[in-house]
Amino acid sequence: MKIDADAAALLAAIPDTPRHVEARSCLIAGTADLLYWQDQPFAYALINRNTGTLFVHGAPRDEVILEWAKDAAKLEMELVGDEAHAGALKALLPGWEYYPAILFRLAGAVAAPGEGETVWLSLNDIRTVKMPEVVRDEILVGAVDGRVACSLEKGRPVSFCYAGAITEALFDIGIDTLAGFRRKGHARRAAALMISDMSARGLAPVWGAVEENIASIRVAEKLGFEPVDSCNVFALPD
Repeated sequence: MKIDADAAALLAAIPDTPRHVEARSCLIAGTADLLYWQDQPFAYALINRNTGTLFVHGAPRDEVILEWAKDAAKLEMELVGDEAHAGALKALLPGWEYYPAILFRLAGAVAAPGEGETVWLSLNDIRTVKMPEVVRDEILVGAVDGRVACSLEKGRPVSFCYAGAITEALFDIGIDTLAGFRRKGHARRAAALMISDMSARGLAPVWGAVEENIASIRVAEKLGFEPVDSCNVFALPD
Protein backbone atom coordinates (compact mmCIF):
# COMPACT_ATOMS: atom_id res chain seq x y z
CA MET A 1 0.00 0.00 0.00
CA LYS A 2 1.36 3.42 -0.96
CA ILE A 3 2.17 5.77 1.92
CA ASP A 4 2.30 9.51 1.32
CA ALA A 5 5.58 11.34 1.79
CA ASP A 6 4.82 12.85 5.20
CA ALA A 7 3.55 9.54 6.60
CA ALA A 8 6.60 7.75 5.18
CA ALA A 9 8.90 10.28 6.85
CA LEU A 10 7.20 9.79 10.19
CA LEU A 11 7.30 6.01 9.77
CA ALA A 12 11.05 6.24 9.32
CA ALA A 13 11.37 8.36 12.48
CA ILE A 14 8.92 6.65 14.85
CA PRO A 15 10.42 3.81 16.94
CA ASP A 16 8.86 0.35 16.96
CA THR A 17 8.15 0.33 20.70
CA PRO A 18 5.05 -0.35 22.82
CA ARG A 19 4.23 3.34 23.19
CA HIS A 20 4.02 3.79 19.42
CA VAL A 21 2.69 0.39 18.32
CA GLU A 22 -0.82 1.56 17.41
CA ALA A 23 0.32 4.72 15.64
CA ARG A 24 3.00 2.86 13.71
CA SER A 25 0.53 0.14 12.74
CA CYS A 26 -1.82 2.75 11.24
CA LEU A 27 1.03 4.25 9.23
CA ILE A 28 2.08 0.85 7.88
CA ALA A 29 -1.51 -0.09 6.98
CA GLY A 30 -2.25 3.26 5.36
CA THR A 31 -5.16 3.94 7.73
CA ALA A 32 -3.61 7.01 9.39
CA ASP A 33 -4.67 10.61 8.83
CA LEU A 34 -1.52 12.50 9.80
CA LEU A 35 -2.33 15.87 11.35
CA TYR A 36 1.25 16.93 12.05
CA TRP A 37 4.69 15.72 12.95
CA GLN A 38 8.06 17.28 13.69
CA ASP A 39 11.51 15.84 14.23
CA GLN A 40 12.92 18.20 16.89
CA PRO A 41 11.50 17.90 19.47
CA PHE A 42 9.85 14.70 18.27
CA ALA A 43 6.08 15.07 18.19
CA TYR A 44 3.15 13.89 16.10
CA ALA A 45 -0.63 13.60 15.99
CA LEU A 46 -2.48 11.13 13.79
CA ILE A 47 -5.94 9.63 13.60
CA ASN A 48 -6.70 5.96 13.10
CA ARG A 49 -9.42 6.19 10.45
CA ASN A 50 -10.85 2.81 11.45
CA THR A 51 -11.52 3.73 15.07
CA GLY A 52 -11.34 7.54 15.11
CA THR A 53 -8.76 7.43 17.91
CA LEU A 54 -6.28 10.31 17.95
CA PHE A 55 -2.71 9.40 18.92
CA VAL A 56 -0.62 12.28 20.22
CA HIS A 57 3.05 12.14 21.16
CA GLY A 58 5.04 15.08 22.44
CA ALA A 59 3.70 18.53 23.23
CA PRO A 60 0.25 18.90 21.63
CA ARG A 61 -0.63 21.67 19.19
CA ASP A 62 -3.60 23.38 20.77
CA GLU A 63 -5.44 24.26 17.56
CA VAL A 64 -5.20 20.69 16.22
CA ILE A 65 -6.51 19.10 19.41
CA LEU A 66 -9.37 21.60 19.72
CA GLU A 67 -10.44 21.09 16.10
CA TRP A 68 -10.38 17.30 16.46
CA ALA A 69 -12.36 17.48 19.70
CA LYS A 70 -15.32 19.14 17.94
CA ASP A 71 -16.03 15.99 15.94
CA ALA A 72 -14.75 13.62 18.60
CA ALA A 73 -17.39 14.80 21.05
CA LYS A 74 -20.13 13.79 18.61
CA LEU A 75 -18.58 10.50 17.53
CA GLU A 76 -17.42 9.23 20.95
CA MET A 77 -13.77 9.11 19.89
CA GLU A 78 -10.79 8.77 22.21
CA LEU A 79 -7.39 10.40 22.48
CA VAL A 80 -4.24 8.56 23.53
CA GLY A 81 -1.23 10.63 24.56
CA ASP A 82 2.04 10.26 26.40
CA GLU A 83 2.12 10.76 30.16
CA ALA A 84 4.61 13.64 30.06
CA HIS A 85 2.04 15.93 28.44
CA ALA A 86 -1.08 14.81 30.28
CA GLY A 87 -1.43 18.21 31.96
CA ALA A 88 -1.49 20.07 28.65
CA LEU A 89 -4.07 17.68 27.22
CA LYS A 90 -6.26 17.99 30.33
CA ALA A 91 -6.29 21.76 29.87
CA LEU A 92 -7.38 21.39 26.24
CA LEU A 93 -10.11 18.84 27.00
CA PRO A 94 -12.14 20.12 29.96
CA GLY A 95 -14.95 17.75 30.88
CA TRP A 96 -13.18 14.75 29.36
CA GLU A 97 -12.29 11.85 31.62
CA TYR A 98 -8.63 10.96 32.00
CA TYR A 99 -7.37 7.41 32.44
CA PRO A 100 -3.68 6.71 33.16
CA ALA A 101 -2.69 3.47 31.45
CA ILE A 102 0.15 0.95 31.69
CA LEU A 103 1.90 -0.71 28.75
CA PHE A 104 3.26 -4.23 29.27
CA ARG A 105 5.73 -6.46 27.41
CA LEU A 106 6.05 -10.20 27.82
CA ALA A 107 9.09 -10.97 29.96
CA GLY A 108 9.69 -14.47 28.52
CA ALA A 109 7.59 -17.31 27.16
CA VAL A 110 3.88 -16.95 27.79
CA ALA A 111 2.75 -18.74 30.95
CA ALA A 112 0.60 -21.84 30.45
CA PRO A 113 -3.05 -20.78 30.82
CA GLY A 114 -4.45 -24.07 32.10
CA GLU A 115 -6.82 -26.52 30.45
CA GLY A 116 -9.67 -25.39 28.25
CA GLU A 117 -10.82 -25.44 24.65
CA THR A 118 -9.76 -22.71 22.23
CA VAL A 119 -10.46 -22.12 18.54
CA TRP A 120 -9.79 -19.61 15.79
CA LEU A 121 -12.69 -17.68 14.27
CA SER A 122 -12.78 -15.41 11.24
CA LEU A 123 -14.51 -12.05 11.30
CA ASN A 124 -17.34 -13.62 9.31
CA ASP A 125 -17.69 -16.18 12.11
CA ILE A 126 -17.77 -13.38 14.69
CA ARG A 127 -20.80 -11.89 12.93
CA THR A 128 -22.82 -14.99 13.83
CA VAL A 129 -21.67 -15.48 17.46
CA LYS A 130 -24.11 -14.53 20.18
CA MET A 131 -22.74 -11.43 21.96
CA PRO A 132 -23.66 -7.80 22.70
CA GLU A 133 -23.44 -5.67 19.55
CA VAL A 134 -21.02 -3.26 21.22
CA VAL A 135 -18.56 -6.13 21.74
CA ARG A 136 -19.06 -7.40 18.19
CA ASP A 137 -18.46 -3.95 16.72
CA GLU A 138 -15.29 -3.52 18.79
CA ILE A 139 -13.91 -6.83 17.51
CA LEU A 140 -14.88 -6.22 13.88
CA VAL A 141 -13.24 -2.81 13.88
CA GLY A 142 -10.25 -3.75 16.01
CA ALA A 143 -9.07 -7.08 14.60
CA VAL A 144 -6.58 -5.85 12.03
CA ASP A 145 -5.45 -9.29 10.82
CA GLY A 146 -8.96 -10.65 10.31
CA ARG A 147 -9.01 -13.48 12.82
CA VAL A 148 -9.81 -13.97 16.47
CA ALA A 149 -8.59 -16.46 19.09
CA CYS A 150 -11.48 -17.66 21.23
CA SER A 151 -11.89 -19.55 24.47
CA LEU A 152 -14.97 -21.76 24.65
CA GLU A 153 -17.34 -22.71 27.42
CA LYS A 154 -19.48 -25.73 26.54
CA GLY A 155 -18.77 -25.06 22.88
CA ARG A 156 -19.71 -21.39 23.02
CA PRO A 157 -17.11 -18.68 22.27
CA VAL A 158 -16.99 -16.46 25.35
CA SER A 159 -13.61 -14.71 25.26
CA PHE A 160 -12.08 -13.10 22.18
CA CYS A 161 -8.45 -12.09 21.61
CA TYR A 162 -7.24 -10.31 18.50
CA ALA A 163 -4.36 -8.22 17.19
CA GLY A 164 -5.48 -4.61 17.43
CA ALA A 165 -2.27 -3.32 15.83
CA ILE A 166 0.66 -4.95 14.05
CA THR A 167 4.11 -3.55 13.27
CA GLU A 168 7.28 -5.20 12.03
CA ALA A 169 8.15 -6.57 15.48
CA LEU A 170 5.12 -6.06 17.75
CA PHE A 171 1.40 -6.57 17.99
CA ASP A 172 -1.07 -5.02 20.40
CA ILE A 173 -3.49 -7.35 22.17
CA GLY A 174 -7.20 -6.60 22.17
CA ILE A 175 -9.40 -8.79 24.33
CA ASP A 176 -13.07 -9.00 25.30
CA THR A 177 -14.71 -11.54 27.60
CA LEU A 178 -18.48 -11.77 27.84
CA ALA A 179 -20.15 -10.89 31.13
CA GLY A 180 -20.83 -14.00 33.17
CA PHE A 181 -17.72 -15.77 31.94
CA ARG A 182 -15.02 -13.62 33.52
CA ARG A 183 -12.56 -14.74 36.20
CA LYS A 184 -12.68 -18.28 34.83
CA GLY A 185 -9.39 -18.23 32.90
CA HIS A 186 -11.00 -17.63 29.49
CA ALA A 187 -9.10 -14.41 28.76
CA ARG A 188 -5.79 -16.10 29.60
CA ARG A 189 -6.57 -19.04 27.29
CA ALA A 190 -7.61 -16.87 24.35
CA ALA A 191 -4.61 -14.57 24.79
CA ALA A 192 -2.18 -17.49 25.09
CA LEU A 193 -3.41 -18.93 21.79
CA MET A 194 -2.95 -15.59 20.03
CA ILE A 195 0.46 -14.94 21.61
CA SER A 196 1.82 -18.39 20.74
CA ASP A 197 0.73 -18.05 17.13
CA MET A 198 2.00 -14.50 16.65
CA SER A 199 5.28 -15.31 18.40
CA ALA A 200 5.86 -18.05 15.83
CA ARG A 201 5.58 -15.29 13.23
CA GLY A 202 8.27 -13.26 15.02
CA LEU A 203 5.88 -10.77 16.61
CA ALA A 204 6.06 -9.89 20.33
CA PRO A 205 2.90 -8.92 22.23
CA VAL A 206 2.11 -5.58 23.82
CA TRP A 207 -0.62 -5.41 26.47
CA GLY A 208 -2.18 -2.08 27.44
CA ALA A 209 -4.57 -1.53 30.34
CA VAL A 210 -5.87 1.54 32.13
CA GLU A 211 -4.80 1.53 35.76
CA GLU A 212 -8.34 1.10 37.04
CA ASN A 213 -8.85 -2.11 35.03
CA ILE A 214 -7.40 -4.38 37.69
CA ALA A 215 -8.81 -7.52 36.04
CA SER A 216 -6.92 -6.86 32.79
CA ILE A 217 -3.71 -6.10 34.65
CA ARG A 218 -3.97 -9.35 36.62
CA VAL A 219 -4.47 -11.37 33.45
CA ALA A 220 -1.40 -9.73 31.92
CA GLU A 221 0.70 -10.48 35.01
CA LYS A 222 -0.45 -14.11 35.15
CA LEU A 223 0.60 -14.55 31.52
CA GLY A 224 4.07 -13.20 32.33
CA PHE A 225 3.83 -9.57 31.22
CA GLU A 226 5.78 -6.80 32.93
CA PRO A 227 5.16 -3.01 32.79
CA VAL A 228 7.53 -1.12 30.50
CA ASP A 229 5.86 2.23 29.81
CA SER A 230 2.77 4.35 30.38
CA CYS A 231 0.37 6.54 28.45
CA ASN A 232 -2.93 8.28 29.02
CA VAL A 233 -6.40 7.92 27.52
CA PHE A 234 -8.98 10.68 27.27
CA ALA A 235 -12.67 9.97 26.65
CA LEU A 236 -15.94 11.78 27.15
CA PRO A 237 -18.08 10.59 30.06
CA ASP A 238 -20.78 8.05 29.16
